[in-house]
Amino acid sequence: MHHCFNLDMSPRGTECALSDTLSARVLLCDLNHMETDNPTGLNLGVIWFDDDMIELECKVAYHGFQGVATCYTIQEDIIEFSGSLDQLAQSADGSVSFDSGLEDGSKSISLRAYPIDRSGHLAIHLRMATDNHANRPEGVWRVELEMRVESSPLSRFASGLRSVAESREGFAFLQAAD
Repeated sequence: MHHCFNLDMSPRGTECALSDTLSARVLLCDLNHMETDNPTGLNLGVIWFDDDMIELECKVAYHGFQGVATCYTIQEDIIEFSGSLDQLAQSADGSVSFDSGLEDGSKSISLRAYPIDRSGHLAIHLRMATDNHANRPEGVWRVELEMRVESSPLSRFASGLRSVAESREGFAFLQAAD
């Protein structure tokens, strides 16, 4: 059995019609446009804001897995998370997390950073989910992975994330360790 899909897309966020039965907003993850020469890592930044809220976009590419998701949050939560990330990068002790998403588990980004051994090596566990494209649980697309990171890139990411939150524009990139 063959399925024919007609995909009509514009360059960035777009409406995508799949065989007249599903219409979904598709956010393209063009790895050539990630904010570094090495596309293996995580890009997190602002794509929309108003006086009360910020919409973040997270792009990840790591060992064959890649995805894009968005969530809504507030500036203070991003600034607090960036400060906690920087402390973790300096001490390699404890864990820090950022979680934002809708109650049904869609349109969400969850990041948890922690040491993975006594030598101070670090990782970020990422879970992200798209908006619900089909109005049922299976209509939410998800990516979940653990990405190894080093302390210096984590500290630079924390600093970049703080700048993104304060200016409400741009992206911060976290390069993966392997």
